[in-house]
Amino acid sequence: HFATTGSTEQTACREGSFANGTRNDACELCPEGYYQDQPAAAACVRCAAGKFCPVGSSRELDAQCEAGTYARLTDRSGDPECLDCPAGSSCGGGAAPPSECSPGSFAATAGLSECASCAGGTYQGESNATSCLPCVEGSYCAEGASAPL
Repeated sequence: HFATTGSTEQTACREGSFANGTRNDACELCPEGYYQDQPAAAACVRCAAGKFCPVGSSRELDAQCEAGTYARLTDRSGDPECLDCPAGSSCGGGAAPPSECSPGSFAATAGLSECASCAGGTYQGESNATSCLPCVEGSYCAEGASAPL
């Protein structure tokens, strides 16, 4: 509940917001990743894995993003907007955030659902890579190598 300055009348916070503590002069919106489906709440609830909760959510949304995209923003309808996965990451779809490619793999372009392993004769020691490096002369690099041997 909250009360505006000069008022003694308490007003319940609406769904998607909360007022923590006493003597609040306004409700706060639930932050991204949280929701509140009840009025007059003192806290917000963490969004479940695989769900999408933008700022001020009153419910968990199913993000129906295709593989190679991820949910980040919300449009006016309240549904998540699906954006292309950034280069150097993979996106399995749904509401999952981008996952950086691990060492030994890469994603050369945006919009990929899986990272590719570095080919034999190349390696990549960093995560979030967009390419692999040629193996150092005199060493060996197997497929998916993260360092020359």
